[in-house]
Amino acid sequence: MKKNLSKFIVSPSITISAAYKKMLKNKKGIIFVCNNNFKIIGLVTDGDFKRAFWSNIDQDNLISSIGKKRKFFYISSKKNLNKISSVPMNINHVPVISKGKLIDIVFNINEKKSRKIKVDNFSVVILAGGYGIRLKPITNLIPKALVKIQNKTILELIVKKFQKYKLDKIYLALFHKKELIRTFVKKKGFKKVKFIEENKRTGTAGPLANINSKKEKNPIIVTNCDTIINYDYNEILKFHLKNSNLITIVGFLHEQNINYGVCEVTNKGELKSLIEKPKIKLLANCGFYIISPTILKYIKKNSFLDMDIFIKKIIKKGFKIGVYPIREENCIDIGTLEKYQKLNKKINQSRSNL
Repeated sequence: MKKNLSKFIVSPSITISAAYKKMLKNKKGIIFVCNNNFKIIGLVTDGDFKRAFWSNIDQDNLISSIGKKRKFFYISSKKNLNKISSVPMNINHVPVISKGKLIDIVFNINEKKSRKIKVDNFSVVILAGGYGIRLKPITNLIPKALVKIQNKTILELIVKKFQKYKLDKIYLALFHKKELIRTFVKKKGFKKVKFIEENKRTGTAGPLANINSKKEKNPIIVTNCDTIINYDYNEILKFHLKNSNLITIVGFLHEQNINYGVCEVTNKGELKSLIEKPKIKLLANCGFYIISPTILKYIKKNSFLDMDIFIKKIIKKGFKIGVYPIREENCIDIGTLEKYQKLNKKINQSRSNL
């Protein structure tokens, strides 16, 4: 074997959840399912995982239950690289298979052909005007954006994540204790930060009415100030553009066990089925969105509008909205005192960084 392929290979006996975690770690968006002798059984791409999550397939199912089993593009030798020009645009990586065994992988076949995203041309809106009621008593004296984790404020951690991707054109939507946040930002010397200062609450979508949509040539990233996304923002933006969405919601995969037997009944009170301690699987909203500027005209200035109501309005108009699924562990929610304390405890125990 010409290179260590172990980080791209999983056994058919592992779960979808474990395989997805390994795929995220290898950062190539693909996993090959092979037996102990490297005989290839199938491959699973990032798109296959998304379709499984959208379909609410149990993440504890075996990885061999999803993906491509037989019909996928491959070459038998790197000597056949001259044929690579015929690879469809939706294929990025090509396995090299000899006698049924995976012996190599040719990565980034269509990289030169693929559309490059200049992320530094995208604007970011951080919704930092909330009261932080669910974080009381911490927010009795300071706004939610200035609550600290590991000696860094939530706002700093969010801005740092965006700056990592050269996303530094930032709007800060302010209302509650806005003077403290404005002073903090100026003290820290954040560049290219513009303030959207409100004199009355306009909800989680209302502040977007203050953005000049004609000047925004690209979709806008919008995030709550109590959510930190540990994920590749480039991939989320690519998904939004590729699917021509007007809004993309980032959702995390959440499973909740019900500790009771659940009765399904007819409208006459007759039992249809009894499900013992079911597991509910759903995609929960992370509070992180990609929004095309063309639909900002549907938000009235100085009017209260929360994001969920705005999204329902866009759905009624028949516009396309997509959902990008990520793992729950990639969405750090610190919006409640319980979650904030739990995160701090986890960080102190593991001595890790966000």
